[in-house]
Amino acid sequence: MRYKTNLNLLVNYQAQPVLTSLQRVSWQTDQLGANLDVASGTLTIQQEDGRQLLSVAVPPTTNVWRDFDGVQLVPEHRLLATVTLTTTTGDQYEDTATFFTGTDFGQAAWLTSPVDTAAGEGEFLFSKALTLTAAPVAVTMYASARGLYELYVGEQKVSADLLTPGWTSYDHTIQYQAYDLTPFFAQATTQQLNVRLGNGWYLGMLTWDRVKNMFGDQKAFIGYCVARFADGHTEVCATDSTWQSTEGPIRLNEIYDGETIDFAHAQAAFLEVTDRSTWPQAQVLDLAKRVLTPQQDQACRVTQVVAPMAMYQTPNGDVTIDFGQNLVGRVRVDLAALLGDAPTTLTLRHSEVIDAQGNPYFGNLREAKETVTLQNATAKVGSYAEHFSFQGFRYLIVTASRPLRVVKTAFQAEVIHTPMPRTGAFASDDALLNRLYENIVWGQRGNFVDVPTDCPQRDERLGWTGDTQVFISTGLYNFDGYAFYAKWLRDLASDQLPHGGVPAVIPDVVTRLQPQTHSSAAWGDAAVICPWTLYKFYGDETILARQYDSMKRWIEFNSNAGPTPYAGNPGFHYGDWLALDIEGSSEGATPHPYLACCFHRYTAALMQRIATILGHADDAASYQALVAGIDDYFNQTYIKDGELTIATQTAQVLALKMIGLTATQRQAIAARLNSMVINNNTHLNTGFVGTPYLLEMLTQHGYAKTAVALLNQKSFPSWLYSVTKGATTIWEHWDGIKLDGTFWYDAMNSFNHYAFGAVGNWMYRYLIGIDQTEASAGFSNLVIAPLVRDSKRRYVSGNYQSVRGNIACAWSNNDGQVAMRVQVPANTTGQLILRDARFGSCSLEGTYDAAQATYTIPLSGGQALQLTYQVL
Repeated sequence: MRYKTNLNLLVNYQAQPVLTSLQRVSWQTDQLGANLDVASGTLTIQQEDGRQLLSVAVPPTTNVWRDFDGVQLVPEHRLLATVTLTTTTGDQYEDTATFFTGTDFGQAAWLTSPVDTAAGEGEFLFSKALTLTAAPVAVTMYASARGLYELYVGEQKVSADLLTPGWTSYDHTIQYQAYDLTPFFAQATTQQLNVRLGNGWYLGMLTWDRVKNMFGDQKAFIGYCVARFADGHTEVCATDSTWQSTEGPIRLNEIYDGETIDFAHAQAAFLEVTDRSTWPQAQVLDLAKRVLTPQQDQACRVTQVVAPMAMYQTPNGDVTIDFGQNLVGRVRVDLAALLGDAPTTLTLRHSEVIDAQGNPYFGNLREAKETVTLQNATAKVGSYAEHFSFQGFRYLIVTASRPLRVVKTAFQAEVIHTPMPRTGAFASDDALLNRLYENIVWGQRGNFVDVPTDCPQRDERLGWTGDTQVFISTGLYNFDGYAFYAKWLRDLASDQLPHGGVPAVIPDVVTRLQPQTHSSAAWGDAAVICPWTLYKFYGDETILARQYDSMKRWIEFNSNAGPTPYAGNPGFHYGDWLALDIEGSSEGATPHPYLACCFHRYTAALMQRIATILGHADDAASYQALVAGIDDYFNQTYIKDGELTIATQTAQVLALKMIGLTATQRQAIAARLNSMVINNNTHLNTGFVGTPYLLEMLTQHGYAKTAVALLNQKSFPSWLYSVTKGATTIWEHWDGIKLDGTFWYDAMNSFNHYAFGAVGNWMYRYLIGIDQTEASAGFSNLVIAPLVRDSKRRYVSGNYQSVRGNIACAWSNNDGQVAMRVQVPANTTGQLILRDARFGSCSLEGTYDAAQATYTIPLSGGQALQLTYQVL
């Protein structure tokens, strides 16, 4: 029997990508179920006309194919990749993925509108009637914009994609998308192509200085439509002066401020009306097309719809709708359920939290308005949601220009982010811990809106390098983020400064305004840490090879910036951002030179490994010498009488994580770190730099109980403090809302700021217990070793859907009697380590280490184990 099934089939890590080169096709055999054994497989690549480009047998243990020598990708085609797996019983399971080949846009021109009465704040409309000579076999539309665009055929939007073409380093790269229009032209050979064009990141306001036109001062659209016919000929429709353009009903659109639409505008119903007789010809712009690059990850989409949880009137009289979850996206309003025929202006304001008096809090938005205004709205409009902005909010505040009976069922929140497949899960017997985990996931969803932003609500929403690198491991456990991060890293390399320094945010919009704010320790180090982490999770050397020059330049910059190559960059640093170990400063008490030295050593050591993996022996030797030199410098500068001269929690953490220490030094520093935490009433005081590694270093050095106590701490400062205060995402500050209900100061108080959510990495590795050996990449050699006894939990379960398949562990501890289930994917090896185990109590055979009180049980691919044992 042949079955259509879902094998998580991806082409170049993407679903339906646009490609200029075919690098890999991947699938996951464990989607078939544990009881089906694959005997053989085939991979075929063919064009939409059935012409076969590749047919190859793949081994049953393989889940990725990279050998595409001889496969010629003809431009401007739609292709199909099909994987067929045959089981030992003879049944066949098949999955197919569609992808497109790229284009150079031929004679297409960039278009703008000659009409702009909104002075650049409104949208432009473009239109072209396209008539084909016959019914086509395939029609593909390639499109992009300097700004944000939406493409329609007639009244129908051709894709669920939002915020296209996304945010990139526009000076170097503007992504383009491909859309299959074949179904439309199968209905009729004449269709009206319609486009909406907004400001977006390209020329809208950016940063807290609200600077406009950062990348250009004219928004523009470009499109290239290719129709193919059964006899082999093609017809092309490209953007040119025959297209028509005018202004649209959206009168204001800004990422930070939201949108204003006027439903009484002359073009309010332009999608429904085909008459373009009053529209002037579009204006052709002489702008470069060389920056146009195929979409590198998935475009943003609505991934979930959230209904209101409650509606009430606040003490100041506002009608407020509570969606029960701090989220990022937009609100869809059913105007037919709210309004009649009388034109009404409806104003929607967005807020993350409620203040101590019960009123919506807007202070932390700074200058961002986060407002959607619907002018002259009537019931006949139907439903409406904004097009070219997104908001961070839990609460919606509704006001109207006339008395109005507001019903909460007329509002729905649409969650928007880059739609990465979910790969991780966590559950336990502790409701607060479960909520913390959900907060981490929601924080990631809210901030992965095409770039990994720091926050999604105020006048910032930037791709901070420091936040990204501290969170990337957690992020990759939660979601399949390879394409997402790889896109961002391409921009990092593009925006890297001539001397090798790395801007604080990517795409870079900050050094243009504040040239000195680059290359901070832990921020610039994202250039090395992020590619390395992608390699560790996916086992694909491609990302290391692609980013290698960027990584080298960063190490060279740090080596050359100071009087010695071993000290690290002596320039600008953010420090241990938002640490609590010093009053009156956001940078923490750990000295900047110390941080620079630690991270320089850490990334240099990673580069030694990377150079070795890629076969750059001379570079590897050079980095080995650099690491040794940094260790000597560190010992001479920061260690006296066997302990660190810097007495902060973060200093101890970074030394343990990043510096080559003797066993004696390591033991003393770890003991001191543990004492510092205990003597601080078992509280942390670390910031962005120290917090991500704090629990890991305590656990690895024999202080797991202290690590667990920190995680379980409920009083300020702690991860669970915000949970007890009702948080549904991770906060920027440990005390964003203080015990008395007042707020940290407005200028920097995001309630959706994922950096401290980096603790999720520890939860996956030590509570669920899913990890890999130091030498492993792509989870080829597993280590499953949960903290059962020391976690103080009665139950934990979770999984990680790795590139090789699903890795899962669930355990319960009933007064010392442990029951555990473990699942490992095919084509893996590894070890299951049972900590604190009583000798002779394990129901499976394993090696017992009496000194460590551990059982070690070998794992092999495809296993599903159940066992019991007793803890000491």
